[in-house]
Amino acid sequence: MFQVLMRDVLDRIPKRNNFVHGDFHPGNIMVKDEAGRRGQQTAPGCVTETDQSLRGIILKTVKKTSIFPASKKKVFSRLLRLKTLQYVAYPYATFTPMDGADSMSWEVGSTSRFKFRLFGIIPFGTHTIHVIRFGLDEGIYTHEENEHVPTWNHEIILEELPGSRCRYTDKVDIDAGWKTIFIWIWANCFYAHRQRKWIKLLCRK
Repeated sequence: MFQVLMRDVLDRIPKRNNFVHGDFHPGNIMVKDEAGRRGQQTAPGCVTETDQSLRGIILKTVKKTSIFPASKKKVFSRLLRLKTLQYVAYPYATFTPMDGADSMSWEVGSTSRFKFRLFGIIPFGTHTIHVIRFGLDEGIYTHEENEHVPTWNHEIILEELPGSRCRYTDKVDIDAGWKTIFIWIWANCFYAHRQRKWIKLLCRK
């Protein structure tokens, strides 16, 4: 009865075209692209604001930025390597490809699955990565999830700077139900650690 009343109230509110990333719900969804054009696309991890209100989703965002001692192009080429991502994540997290491969596909629309362990010890389910956007100029955007964290939407922004440097930003929207605050605290530490490891890696001769 409460949900019916809520829907009646929400139906009277003027609809907006904004979408909020939530649990993984594959299907054809009408969304706006970055230029504001409407179009139909398969967009895993998107829910409307109405759905968000009814389902009680509370997203928390982690955002970390560092200046890297390397060009945007060099950092992007390193991102293509699975071993780089495993190196910068350790020891906060380890992830092993489910198919046993030593690389992963970054093709838009592709999906990769990993055995995920916190601190390399604690099993934390299967981590799934859906590639939404991937390119040197358009940046990197993935919808990620596992059994404990149904929404982990990760954007990497690279901005060229003078002197063979770039500004690197991790921006992550997280929803894990009642666990969200704890995951958010861990993620803040994790991404700060990742960026320190990135700088250490790029400073190597």
